[in-house]
Amino acid sequence: MRRMTHCDLQKSHPARSPFWRWSRANDLIEKRRNFSKKRDDLATGVAVRYLRESAKSFSDKRIRRIRTEFRHIVSAQEIWQEAGRTRLELESRILTRQTDLAIHYEMQLAAETVQAYRDLFYDLEDRIGADKYILYGVLRVNPEVVPSAIQLLQMSAYFHGPEVIDPWLRYLKNHPNRIDLKSPEGRTEAAIDVFVKIQQLPNDEITCRSLVTKSSFWRQQGVHFTKSMSASSAFEASTAMLTQEVRLPSTQLPALAYAPAEFQRKHLTEITSLRKTTKAA
Repeated sequence: MRRMTHCDLQKSHPARSPFWRWSRANDLIEKRRNFSKKRDDLATGVAVRYLRESAKSFSDKRIRRIRTEFRHIVSAQEIWQEAGRTRLELESRILTRQTDLAIHYEMQLAAETVQAYRDLFYDLEDRIGADKYILYGVLRVNPEVVPSAIQLLQMSAYFHGPEVIDPWLRYLKNHPNRIDLKSPEGRTEAAIDVFVKIQQLPNDEITCRSLVTKSSFWRQQGVHFTKSMSASSAFEASTAMLTQEVRLPSTQLPALAYAPAEFQRKHLTEITSLRKTTKAA
């Protein structure tokens, strides 16, 4: 019977961390163990190489060399550690299933940096369709706790696509004192504010009774809400029609594009096989 690798175990683990490769690489470094293709995948190997080289870098010249050679992993790590707006937007766009190149054009980040972040810090690719895992394992939604505005943003992105991200980011930036109701953007932010407040209502008897009472009032008044197509949806539909017969360039990077050239030469056969698999998928 073939022994399961760490990578195989993580693929089947129901509570897998999105940054499991980064944790694995750090664990190998701390225990002074080497990367092995029999135990781990190549993305973990790149992370191990980067961490080991960084630990041995004491001179300014060597540090500069490592930061140049692994520049995309360095950028991805900085985004992850800073935990600011860039990380929030990047993770939200990954949740919308945007490709590395699409995120590159939206955020002006190097596509290789996006790929490194996705592989090492936010690996959701094989579980992006698992709603419960995303909600409870990644976004940490708790039915007993009021969701934060950031959780609501990422849930909206996950279920409704990338078009909702920019309005949400403007709302988080301007709330609560800079929302301009005279502009269309400001009115959108005000609508998001109402949505957030509704989602954060306490789950108690008084609130529930009040909601039922008000809902009954609206029904008695005969108010009907019509469903209309938004401008973004109309644009998306028309674009899809125009591009059906147009040959577009590839929207995916080859696997491990962020790895140093030396690493790619050493593992050329495996990386070529991985890229063929990615292209076929």
